[in-house]
Amino acid sequence: MGQCAVRSVPRNSSGECMTNTVDKGDGFRDTVVSMLEAAGFAAESEVREDFKKADARWWREEIDGRMTQLLETKNYDGTLGKSECTEFTAEYGGLVRSGKAHRAWLISKGPISPDGRALVDNEPGLKAMTFAEFQRRLLGVDRYIQDLVAAYDAERIGEWYVRAVSGGLPSLGKRR
Repeated sequence: MGQCAVRSVPRNSSGECMTNTVDKGDGFRDTVVSMLEAAGFAAESEVREDFKKADARWWREEIDGRMTQLLETKNYDGTLGKSECTEFTAEYGGLVRSGKAHRAWLISKGPISPDGRALVDNEPGLKAMTFAEFQRRLLGVDRYIQDLVAAYDAERIGEWYVRAVSGGLPSLGKRR
């Protein structure tokens, strides 16, 4: 398998260089779906939900039934603008309000404009996040770090005193 003409161009699942924006977007979507599946969620790509073809749908079983979430992924080189966020809010907000899904997430490979993020996050059941934020939430890294800090404080590790030993460890005497 040779090098792609441009080093930063990823390969698709068949090993071919992805050169157009559709291929790159599909590759990003597939990465997000793979991460959901690796975390134990049932997920599927390119699903039709009423009038909208969503990038992905995933669900989990809750005590009171199945929780369904829709995903829209954006693999933009720059900042995801307010206009894309407005379109997401109009389409996915309607699906959530009508009960076709419980939640919908907009996941951007890069940064999201502050106005666009505020627009999406203000709509009940919708959430905008970057890929890095998605990874932290999915893997629970923030919660893990908070638990480590709490354990450090609870054990009062900062108060421990360990005397420095120069020249190595003291001799324990002859071995028998």
